Order: sequence, then C-alpha cells, then structure tokens
Amino acid sequence: MKNLPILAGLSFGVAILVIIAAIWTDAFCLSSGTGACRVWRSVQWESIVAGALGLMGGLFVIYGTQRQIQAQREDMVSARMQDVMGLYERIKENIADIQTFIEARTDEQKNDLEVDLKDVKSHWNNLRSSLDHETLHHRVQSDPSYPPKLKRACTEARNSLINISQILMSEEASVWRTTTRIAYILNELSPNLIDAFKTEIDSYRKQLTRT
Repeated sequence: MKNLPILAGLSFGVAILVIIAAIWTDAFCLSSGTGACRVWRSVQWESIVAGALGLMGGLFVIYGTQRQIQAQREDMVSARMQDVMGLYERIKENIADIQTFIEARTDEQKNDLEVDLKDVKSHWNNLRSSLDHETLHHRVQSDPSYPPKLKRACTEARNSLINISQILMSEEASVWRTTTRIAYILNELSPNLIDAFKTEIDSYRKQLTRT
C-alpha cells in the first residue's frame, strides 16, 4: 500500500506513452495498407488508454483515502496522548530550568562569586512551585486507558522532581550542598527515569497507531 503513489505514477506514465504511440501509429497507418496497420486499426486503443487512466484514478483515490484515514488516526492518537505528553513536556522544561539553576550556582562556586541568598531563595521558590504537576499527574493516573507501565514510569519521573522540590524546601542546607544534591538527582537518577517515561510513551503511541 505504501507503493500506491508509485503505481499511480507508473499508470499515468504508461497511459501517456500509449497515447503518444497510438497517435503516431494512427498517423502512420492512415496511408499504409500493411497487414500490421489493418490489425492496428481494429484495435480499440482508446479503450486501453481509458482503462489505464481509470486504474490511475482509482489508485489515487485509494491513496488519498488512506492518507485521510492516517491523518484521522494521528489526530486521535494526539488527543489520547494529550495529558501524558503535556506532563512529559513540562518535566523536560523543569529539567532545563533546574540545569540552569545548577550551572549558575556552580559558576558562583568555581569563581568564588558572592552569592545573593535572597535571589537564590527566590529562584528556589520559583523552581519548587513549578515541579509539582499534581493535577496533570492525577489525570494520567486516573485514566483507565493508559497502560500500568506508562503510569508507573510517569510517577517515577515525577517523583524525581518531587525529591528535588523537597531539597529546595530545606532552609538549613547551604546553597552549595543543595546544589550538589540536586545535581546528583538530575545527573544520576532523572535521566534514566525520564528516558523510561519516554520509552513507555512511544510504546503506547505505537499501540494506538496499530489499532
């Protein structure tokens, strides 16, 4: 079925070649009385061309219908995946924000820069408030259509962010100690969990596409 456009194109090409050859042969045979020309004049080549063009049109219709069905299926899959993909994209954004935070604190440490604790705390609070995703996570977990493995991977990925959020809530920890602990989670734990989450998302997407 993937070769339908090629088949339709070949049909069109064959039809054009047949038309050209037929017109040339007709012109040649008008002034010839050979046996081959008598046989040719008895051939209904117009019907052959009409059949080829009809076949080409039918193939294009089938291909267009398939493309429409595929587009509808993709829209259905996107709608079904909306909540889980939304959560995945937000987690990825969180990871990028946390990485920016770590890089800023690391730069301060390496270059012995003065740390503005008020600014750091404000940054902590902003990060912490963005890491929860409770409502979206609840929607994913309460949806019976999502596979258990996908739900589990979703929860584990979110929990890695919650661990970071809990570290950011600690008022006693030093800035550098906090940064070190967050960096450990981000570099050692989160990548595997995020990758596992994406793997289950892709698996479920393929499952939906096949049905």
